[in-house]
This record gives sequence, structure tokens and C-alpha cells, in this order.
Amino acid sequence: MKGPVISDPARPKANAIVQRHKQMIMASTMVPHTIVGECAEGTLVSDPDGNAHLNFSSAVAVMNVGYNHPDVRKAILDQGICILEGAADKMAAG
Repeated sequence: MKGPVISDPARPKANAIVQRHKQMIMASTMVPHTIVGECAEGTLVSDPDGNAHLNFSSAVAVMNVGYNHPDVRKAILDQGICILEGAADKMAAG
């Protein structure tokens, strides 16, 4: 992903998603940003309109190590396999 790129500053697709979110989600749900992420790599998050945003926030539920880091992906996949195999073993044991 190349970036930061602003291909459509009006962001019609992202704004439609934000408006839908406002209609469907409880008003008490905090939405501090109106960036809609479609995909991410490293420190960049792309929105549905093709704009790349630099993610330099550090808060709850953000990826402080960047997005799609190969070592982090491998660790998550390996742990997921261990959890699933353990659950399957317990189910088989009855």
C-alpha cells in the first residue's frame, strides 16, 4: 500500500458508512474518528474511497505494532491453532 494518498477528499463511501453507523449504533458508543478502515498495512489504513491515512494514534484497540506484521500474524495464527486443537481434544474426550 502506498500512502499517504488522498484520492477523494469528499470520501462519499466512508461518509455513508459513518452515517449508517450513527443510525444503527447506540448513541453512547464512542466514535472519536470518522476514518473507516477497509485494509491496513504497517502504519497505513486505507478507507473505501482509496485514501490512505497514517495511523499514529495509541489508544484502546489500536495496533501499536502496525498492521499485518508477519511475526505478529504468525504468532496469532499459531496461538489460534493451539486453542482450536485444545478445544477439539476436549470435545473428543467428551
